[in-house]
This record gives sequence, structure tokens and C-alpha cells, in this order.
Amino acid sequence: MYLVVLTTFPDKKKAQKACDWLIRRKLAACVQYISGIESSYWWNGRIEKANECMCLIKTSEKKFSTLKKELVKLHPYQTPEIVAFKPEEIGDRYRVWLNEILK
Repeated sequence: MYLVVLTTFPDKKKAQKACDWLIRRKLAACVQYISGIESSYWWNGRIEKANECMCLIKTSEKKFSTLKKELVKLHPYQTPEIVAFKPEEIGDRYRVWLNEILK
């Protein structure tokens, strides 16, 4: 089973540095970066606002635990957002590619 993991970073440079590390170790097959998102959230009893870079990380369930531990170590945030989703469907060719990369 495969997962799409969502996380945010303060900027694309930090996101790419951390996610490239995950890709090199084959904990992630692919990462997509969405720059320029705006976030509002509670932090230390106040509503904060920030510009961030969102990452969509493709991995497998068996690699998720290690990916999560490594992402926490690499992440600049004290409490990084790490949310995993199970896709209902994956294209056949994409699944073959994921199998090859994440074996």
C-alpha cells in the first residue's frame, strides 16, 4: 500500500534540502512542492499566519515509520505537520514505478 504524505516548510529551499535527503535514501519516490501557500494556525495561544511551501511526498506504508522519524529530525519546525493519506486508486504504470523505486 502506498501513501501520500503532506508536510509544510517555511520555504522551498528548506523543503528541497530535507526531501532530497528522503529521496536519496529511497524513503520517498517523489516529492511535489507547492510554493506560496498561506497558512493560519494556532500557536502558543495565538493565531499565527505564515507563507509556506507544501510538500506532497509519495512513499509506501512499510517506509512511512522511518520516513516520519527522519522528517522530524530534518524539519526546522518544532511541531512539523506530517499527515499521511492512502490513495484509493493508483494508475498501473505509476504503481509499477513506485514498486521499483521503493523496493
